[in-house]
Amino acid sequence: MDVRVDSKVLYEADITADELQGKRVAVLGYGSQGHAHALNLRDSDADVVVALGPGFAARAPADAGGPLGGGAYKKIRGRP
Repeated sequence: MDVRVDSKVLYEADITADELQGKRVAVLGYGSQGHAHALNLRDSDADVVVALGPGFAARAPADAGGPLGGGAYKKIRGRP
Protein backbone atom coordinates (compact mmCIF):
# COMPACT_ATOMS: atom_id res chain seq x y z
CA MET A 1 0.00 0.00 0.00
CA ASP A 2 1.39 3.40 -0.95
CA VAL A 3 0.79 6.21 1.49
CA ARG A 4 1.10 9.82 0.48
CA VAL A 5 2.37 12.21 3.11
CA ASP A 6 3.27 15.85 3.14
CA SER A 7 6.89 16.14 4.10
CA LYS A 8 9.15 19.07 4.71
CA VAL A 9 12.55 19.35 6.32
CA LEU A 10 12.38 21.87 9.13
CA TYR A 11 15.25 23.59 10.86
CA GLU A 12 15.26 25.17 14.30
CA ALA A 13 14.63 28.67 12.93
CA ASP A 14 11.66 27.43 10.86
CA ILE A 15 9.35 26.30 13.66
CA THR A 16 8.65 26.59 17.37
CA ALA A 17 8.00 23.76 19.80
CA ASP A 18 4.38 24.91 20.11
CA GLU A 19 3.85 24.27 16.40
CA LEU A 20 4.90 20.63 16.86
CA GLN A 21 2.29 19.84 19.49
CA GLY A 22 -0.07 17.17 18.23
CA LYS A 23 1.86 16.66 14.96
CA ARG A 24 3.41 13.39 13.84
CA VAL A 25 7.15 13.75 13.31
CA ALA A 26 9.31 11.10 11.66
CA VAL A 27 12.96 10.66 12.55
CA LEU A 28 14.50 8.87 9.58
CA GLY A 29 17.34 6.66 10.64
CA TYR A 30 18.74 6.25 14.09
CA GLY A 31 22.42 7.07 13.88
CA SER A 32 24.28 8.51 16.84
CA GLN A 33 21.69 11.21 17.60
CA GLY A 34 18.34 9.79 16.52
CA HIS A 35 17.28 8.61 19.96
CA ALA A 36 18.05 11.98 21.57
CA HIS A 37 16.22 13.88 18.83
CA ALA A 38 13.23 11.58 19.08
CA LEU A 39 13.02 12.01 22.85
CA ASN A 40 13.31 15.80 22.58
CA LEU A 41 10.51 15.87 20.02
CA ARG A 42 8.40 13.61 22.22
CA ASP A 43 8.98 15.96 25.14
CA SER A 44 7.64 18.76 22.91
CA ASP A 45 4.37 16.78 22.65
CA ALA A 46 5.01 15.61 19.10
CA ASP A 47 3.88 12.14 18.02
CA VAL A 48 7.28 10.64 17.12
CA VAL A 49 7.95 7.72 14.80
CA VAL A 50 11.50 6.48 14.22
CA ALA A 51 11.87 4.85 10.80
CA LEU A 52 14.62 2.28 10.35
CA GLY A 53 15.76 0.95 7.00
CA PRO A 54 16.33 -2.71 6.11
CA GLY A 55 18.96 -4.32 8.30
CA PHE A 56 18.75 -1.62 10.93
CA ALA A 57 15.69 -2.85 12.81
CA ALA A 58 17.93 -5.17 14.81
CA ARG A 59 19.81 -2.08 16.03
CA ALA A 60 16.74 -0.54 17.65
CA PRO A 61 17.39 -0.08 21.33
CA ALA A 62 16.23 -2.67 23.82
CA ASP A 63 13.78 -0.07 25.16
CA ALA A 64 11.88 0.07 21.86
CA GLY A 65 8.70 -0.23 23.86
CA GLY A 66 9.93 2.24 26.46
CA PRO A 67 10.41 6.01 26.22
CA LEU A 68 8.77 6.37 22.81
CA GLY A 69 6.09 3.80 23.46
CA GLY A 70 5.38 0.50 21.80
CA GLY A 71 5.22 0.54 18.03
CA ALA A 72 7.23 3.75 17.74
CA TYR A 73 9.88 2.04 15.63
CA LYS A 74 8.78 1.38 12.09
CA LYS A 75 10.68 -0.61 9.51
CA ILE A 76 10.80 1.13 6.16
CA ARG A 77 11.48 -0.30 2.74
CA GLY A 78 14.66 0.63 0.99
CA ARG A 79 17.08 -0.59 -1.58
CA PRO A 80 18.14 -4.23 -1.18
